[in-house]
Amino acid sequence: MSTDLLGALPRTLSDTDIALAPFIGNEDISELYAALTAPVWEHAPGGAPADAGDLRRRMIARIAGDPPLCRTWLIRLKGAIVGTTSHFVLSDQPDALEIGATYMSPTVWGSGVNARVKRLMIEAARDAGARRIVFQTDERNHRSARAIKKLGALPRGSRIEKIIRPDGSVRTSLLFELALDEVPLSSGNAGGVVVRVGDTVRKSWTGSTESVADYVRHLRESGVDAPRIVGRDAHARQVIEYVDGVLAMGREPLTHSELHRVGETVRAIHDASASYVPPPDARWDTLLEPANAELICHNDLAPWNLITGDRWVFIDWDGAGPSTRLWDLAYAAQAFTLNDAGRDPDEAARELSVFIDGYRADDALRTALPRTMHRRAAAMHDLLRESHDTGREPWASMYSTGHGEHWRRVSHYVKQHEQVWARALSPSEHL
Repeated sequence: MSTDLLGALPRTLSDTDIALAPFIGNEDISELYAALTAPVWEHAPGGAPADAGDLRRRMIARIAGDPPLCRTWLIRLKGAIVGTTSHFVLSDQPDALEIGATYMSPTVWGSGVNARVKRLMIEAARDAGARRIVFQTDERNHRSARAIKKLGALPRGSRIEKIIRPDGSVRTSLLFELALDEVPLSSGNAGGVVVRVGDTVRKSWTGSTESVADYVRHLRESGVDAPRIVGRDAHARQVIEYVDGVLAMGREPLTHSELHRVGETVRAIHDASASYVPPPDARWDTLLEPANAELICHNDLAPWNLITGDRWVFIDWDGAGPSTRLWDLAYAAQAFTLNDAGRDPDEAARELSVFIDGYRADDALRTALPRTMHRRAAAMHDLLRESHDTGREPWASMYSTGHGEHWRRVSHYVKQHEQVWARALSPSEHL
C-alpha cells in the first residue's frame, strides 16, 4: 500500500546545503509565508493564502488523516526556509507516490534548488519501495511542466479537475509519470533530460544524433574509450552505455599525473578524429565553431564531462562538430587548469604546463595557446551575454544564474596573466 511507502520515507532528507524536515503542524511558519511571495501562488488551487495563519491551516489540513495520506516538507537552503513540498499517497496506485504542492521562493527559481529537492524526494521514494512517481500541474503552469520534464518524467495525458481557478475557469491538470527504474542524472546546463536505465543512459534524440553516433563509433574503433552507442529506445531516445564513476569536477582536484593523463586523452581523441571523414549529409549542433575547421571535435572537453574511476571517459558528445585542434585544446586546457579566477597564476601555470606536456603539443600550438585560451573563454562569455539579451535558452538562464559572471571573471584572468601562461608553455622550456 502507498501508505506503507509514506511511512517508510526517512524522517529527514539532506544534500550539502539543502535540508528537508517534515511539517508536523506546530511550527511557526511566518518565515515560510514571507518567502512565498505573490508570484508563487499564480497557479495554486485556492490562490494565495491570506496570511501566515491561513497558510498554516492549509498545510495542517493536508497532513491530517489516520493514517496520514501526505508527508509535507519544509525546505531549507543554508538554514533559511525557502519553500515547501509534499509526498502524497495514491489510493488507486499502491506502488506509486505523488510529488506535488511544491511552492518555492522566487529567489531560488532557476538556481537548480528545485531539481535537487526533487531528486532527494525521488531517491527517498525509491528507497521506500515505490516503483513510480506521479506529478501533475496546471496546464497553464508552463514553468512547472518544464521542470517536471527535466526530471525525466513522461507525459501521461491530462485530467479536468473539480477546481475553479481564480479567474472562474475550470482547471485542467497535465499528468506525468517517472518510472523508478529510470534514475534522473545530472545533465549539465544544456543537455536536456537524461536518465539511467540499468547499464544504459537515455537522452533526447536530436537532428545531430546520427552524425555524432557515427563519429563516436569511429573514435572507439580507433582505440579511444568513449561510451558505447547502443541505439534508440521505444520513446525515441538515444541509448548509450552508462559509465560508472565520479565526475572530475565532483572530486578532489586532479594531481599533476592525472592532468598529464587527461592531456594524453585529449591528444588521443584529436589524433583519432584526424582520420574521420564525415558523410556529406552529416549534421552537427555546434556552438562557437571556429573558422577553418579541420576536424570533428567534442567541443566541451571539461571536468564536468569527464568520468573518473576504473575508466576515465569523456561523456556528453552531443555538441561534437567541426573545430580545430587549437580551439578545442585551448578550451580543454583552460577548463582543466585555469577555470578558477582566484587561483595563484603561477600554480595554475604549472598545472597548465603538465596538461600540455601530456598532450605533446608542438611549438606552434604552445605559442598560440595563451592568446587562444583567452579568445575561447571570451567567446563563451559573449555567447551567454548575447543569449541573455536575446532570450536564447538555455544560455540566457545560465547567464543569469552565475555562468555569465564566471566566464567574465575567467576571461579577464586568462587575459591578465597571458604572459605567465606563455612562459610556462614556451618551447624553450620543454626542450
